[in-house]
Amino acid sequence: REAMVTLKDETIEDCVFELDEMKSSLLPRIPDILNMEQSLNLLIDKPKSFARFGDGEILLMQGRDIGFQKYDPALAEKMFSVLASKRDDMYIGIYSCFHAVSEKATENARRYHRRSSAVLRKFLMQNTNPEIQYLNASCLLGYFSYSNAEYGRIIEKKKKFFDGRKIALVRGENVLAKLDYDIFELAASKTIIDAPSRNAFSEYDSILQKISSSVSKDTIVCLILGPTATVMASDLTDMGYMAWDVGHIAKDYDTYMKNTAITSETQQKFFDVD
Repeated sequence: REAMVTLKDETIEDCVFELDEMKSSLLPRIPDILNMEQSLNLLIDKPKSFARFGDGEILLMQGRDIGFQKYDPALAEKMFSVLASKRDDMYIGIYSCFHAVSEKATENARRYHRRSSAVLRKFLMQNTNPEIQYLNASCLLGYFSYSNAEYGRIIEKKKKFFDGRKIALVRGENVLAKLDYDIFELAASKTIIDAPSRNAFSEYDSILQKISSSVSKDTIVCLILGPTATVMASDLTDMGYMAWDVGHIAKDYDTYMKNTAITSETQQKFFDVD
């Protein structure tokens, strides 16, 4: 991996000279995606349901297992449908591999971007809908990507998502057990619904039943269920809920509050299955 990053670093200036050719082959298919700041502002000012497609979701759609979920063709089919569905009641976030790496990004973030972006771009150019304005799927994360000062500024925006709102937190068992700090602390009320921390899609209908039988429609359903959350946000929206696939936002906030050192080891541990 380091050899790959070094090779890209050494040849990246070639892009400047080959830009005309790259534009003609890529630009007609590049999806319309907001940057992180724009995505956060839109979620706060005009809240709707939110489904996200990160690198893990894309791997799953390509037929590969990931830590949180074994490949399931039924899940993959639903994900492809959600990714390309244009609707007015839900935002869709995709991995931000079409923007330059921010100058405020950490070195780890820059290296990951250079290792993975080319493959992710090809997939998203082939499977996204040109009529959709996508949000940045990474807008709910950030600790391992930005300096503490920059992250401290944007975390206050993220906490506003839940300020004064009734929320139902649908989370994998033990997912929040080791967290000392609660990003949902400003919520007016919080209902907890447990679900599997791995392969949650195997109990999809059961989880939906738990939500529909115990959560009122004036409650925002916050999903921490890996790739299952991506498609469940869409189905819950069809049922009349506002649903947010919030991913690792709780762990991200806790990691920041603990001032965890930003290293390859701590980043790997962060994304391990709880």
